[in-house]
Amino acid sequence: SIADGKLGLDTRVSEQIPEFKEGQRGQVTVRMLANHTSGIHPDHVTMTKKTILASTLSGPQVFKPGSRFQYNNGAVDLLGLVIGRAMGQQIDTLLQRRIFSRLGFKGASIYPDRDGIPRGTGEVFIRAVDLAKLGQLMLDEGLWNGQQLLPAAWIKESTAVAQPFNADYGLLWWLVGDFAFTLTKTVLAAWADAGVAPETVRKARSLEGKVFKDREALKEALILAVGDEARLPLLRILYRG
Repeated sequence: SIADGKLGLDTRVSEQIPEFKEGQRGQVTVRMLANHTSGIHPDHVTMTKKTILASTLSGPQVFKPGSRFQYNNGAVDLLGLVIGRAMGQQIDTLLQRRIFSRLGFKGASIYPDRDGIPRGTGEVFIRAVDLAKLGQLMLDEGLWNGQQLLPAAWIKESTAVAQPFNADYGLLWWLVGDFAFTLTKTVLAAWADAGVAPETVRKARSLEGKVFKDREALKEALILAVGDEARLPLLRILYRG
C-alpha cells in the first residue's frame, strides 16, 4: 500500500478510521502502529468477544503517541484493518494476490475477527516450506525469480531501527540486537500499563538495570524481590534489554 502511494508511514490512522480523531488517538500514525509507539491499549482481540476495531476503541490510551516503545499486538491488528481500508481489499486478499500466489504458497490463511477482518498480528496458517520462502524473499531484498515483489528500499527501511527507544526493533521486525535479561524503566512502565499492582512494580524496581545470565536467573531474582506475584502473569510479560 505504501509502494502504491495509497498509504504513508506518517499517515494518521484517523484518515481511515474516523473514530480515531478524538484526543491523543488523533496523533497516532501508521508508523507508530508498525514500530510499537502508538500507546493504544495492547490487548489482542479475542476471537469470540470483540472485533479488532471494537477492542481498540474500548481500551484506554496508555501513553502519549510516540513517547515510548511497548510491544503491541492490538496495534498490529489495527494496522491490518487500516491497510485493508486504504487499499479497498482485506490484507489476506492482498497478500494472496501479491505475495502468496507468486511464491507458490498452498493453503495459507489468516484467522479473522468476528467481522471477518484478518488479524495483522498472527494466526497465519502456513506451511513451513512457504514460511522459508518468505525468509528467502527478505534475504534477496524482495526479489523472487527475477521479479521485484517487494521494494528493496522497503526491506532496508523496515529492518532498520525504527524508533529511539528500543534498538532491537524495526517496522514489524525484531532485529539482531544486543539482548539482555534485565528490567528497564520501559518494561516496568509496560507492567504498570498492563495492570500489575503498584506495590509489585515498586518491589521489582530494585532489580532495574541489573543484567542476568539467562531467563531463569531473572525469574529467580524476581521471585525473591516480589514474592509469589512473580509466579503469576507477571512473568509472562515480556522483559527485554
